[in-house]
Amino acid sequence: MKKAIVILALFLVAVSCTRHKPKPATNEVAETQSTQRTALIVHLHGEVLVKRGGVPDWVKATQGMKLGANDKVRTHRESFATIKFDTGGLMRLEPDSLMAITDLLFENRSKINRSTFSLEKGRVETELQAMGGKKSALKIKTPSAVTTLTPREVAFQ
Repeated sequence: MKKAIVILALFLVAVSCTRHKPKPATNEVAETQSTQRTALIVHLHGEVLVKRGGVPDWVKATQGMKLGANDKVRTHRESFATIKFDTGGLMRLEPDSLMAITDLLFENRSKINRSTFSLEKGRVETELQAMGGKKSALKIKTPSAVTTLTPREVAFQ
């Protein structure tokens, strides 16, 4: 009898440990998730380096190199890099600049492509006209200002 009670108790413990919250409906998951996007170095001149997120070493950038969130790009004197977004926009990182890619996301719920960059040093030029057909939000943070460009607004802080 004791053996039966112990087995029953172990069975109940095992069943209670395997219970889990029900998964949300598939469309609920899709609404809350974001998809990581990438950018591509389409042109470079001079010495351009890339530091991958979570990796301590800088590597020489190459044309066609994919970039993602948490990557950094550095241009040296008399060097530049042109980066193309998967949404079609372009960014030119000017000589003697350092930029970190904070986010490149497609938000499933809002259907917006969000791109956030931290310009730690130097200058960037961005061509937004190429992004026009898609919902996009671009944010560039600098040590002294934040610029946000969305389909309906331009904000400087």
